[in-house]
Amino acid sequence: IYGNNAQGKTNLVEAIYLLTGQKSFRQTRESDLVRFGQPSGEISARFFCGGREQEIRLALEGGKRTALLNGLPVGVGELTGRFFAVVFSPTELSLVKEGPSQRRAFLDGAISQVMPRYVRTLADLSRVTFQRNSLLYDMARNPSMDEGLLEVWDRSLARLSYSIINARCRYLARLAPYAGEIYQGISGGKETLSLGYRCSIPGDWGGIGEREGEALIQEALEKSRREDLKNGFTTLGPHRDDLELLVNGVSARAYGSQGQQRSCALTLKLAECRVIREVAGEEPVILLDDVLSE
Repeated sequence: IYGNNAQGKTNLVEAIYLLTGQKSFRQTRESDLVRFGQPSGEISARFFCGGREQEIRLALEGGKRTALLNGLPVGVGELTGRFFAVVFSPTELSLVKEGPSQRRAFLDGAISQVMPRYVRTLADLSRVTFQRNSLLYDMARNPSMDEGLLEVWDRSLARLSYSIINARCRYLARLAPYAGEIYQGISGGKETLSLGYRCSIPGDWGGIGEREGEALIQEALEKSRREDLKNGFTTLGPHRDDLELLVNGVSARAYGSQGQQRSCALTLKLAECRVIREVAGEEPVILLDDVLSE
């Protein structure tokens, strides 16, 4: 698809990506997805997946999305795992150059496509973290409050945090070999790329069991309680973790050249496609937006 600037090429790519049930890769508000001056918008598409032709209709009105899958109403989140797409755009360079939140968002979005229930766990973690932060804020203003209230949220946070950390580590175990192979191809065999999960709570997260993992997280939350009360928010957990990218053993974010950072971002996306094929048995739609600009 080609044309002059500001003709809607990226809008079309964005529309296709929204069919995955995920948020826009452009980080826009839901209300901004509808054409100016119009009350609503709709995307409809036919696609082949699961051995048959299917159809999605996605409506946007009043800042909210509703969906039909093969004529039946479904939650927008239920589209995840039904239609697979991976997007690469100039903004994807932020995966390497910017802070940990960008890399966490990549991990969470990629995992959601092959493990749809992960979306609900993420939402639950966000809710519990918000509730715990609210309690920390209240306790900081009123020191006489019973700290036992925090223990209730700590147990829930530990359970959800283990699920998220474990899922991220298992996904990286699949992604890393593909990423290493692809990056070697891009660099002509001159450089290596390795991936690692930097957890804010120390532990052998690649092999630790559920019960032991939850206990470790709960213990870490108890130790950080004074710091959390001082700051008024939860300082440890999956919302503070990072994906580490090392080119020849050195941080790509801190020391990588523009070309190396670009290659890392493209590698992550191509490796994500390989994992989708491996886990879901489907070929994802690959969306390349304005690639020649990079």
